[in-house]
Amino acid sequence: FTDNLMVYLKARLESEVVKKVLDLREVVEHQREIFDIALQTQGNVLLNEVPQGLMLKTHRQLLSIVLHNLTDNAVKNTKNGVITFTAKAHGNCISVYLEDTGRGLGSQGTGRYNDYFSNMDLQEKETHTGFGFLIIKDILPLIDASLTFEHTGGTKVTLTICSPEPGDQEPEPE
Repeated sequence: FTDNLMVYLKARLESEVVKKVLDLREVVEHQREIFDIALQTQGNVLLNEVPQGLMLKTHRQLLSIVLHNLTDNAVKNTKNGVITFTAKAHGNCISVYLEDTGRGLGSQGTGRYNDYFSNMDLQEKETHTGFGFLIIKDILPLIDASLTFEHTGGTKVTLTICSPEPGDQEPEPE
């Protein structure tokens, strides 16, 4: 958590967020590795169904912070279930889908979070979100992203990142 917070703070202090082309499947796989023990403890499986070779131009650490928080929430709220990452390119955007078979947020919860993330003026105290969502809300504009929630029995979260440049290049070295 502290490392993520430091990356986040450093990025906020930079005048411009430097974006590089990265392999989205690789970034998601890293999240699966980080949560391996927690997944086992909860009896969960995380499936990385992001297509091979799907490239995205964004800030790796900031994207990782968002994915880490969303994965953490899915793991904590799913027992003996499945958490699945998929992704799809459309135009200059890529949508990353995280869906779990957990208890879900219900239509009221998804509506509250959708309002929170779509209204930059809405404050955390009005929606009872945690510190992680507060950070995510601040990161989204830095990586040209939006976040939506859907009740599917469990919860389906869609992170859409748009870039004026295509992401079909080779990954850039770190």
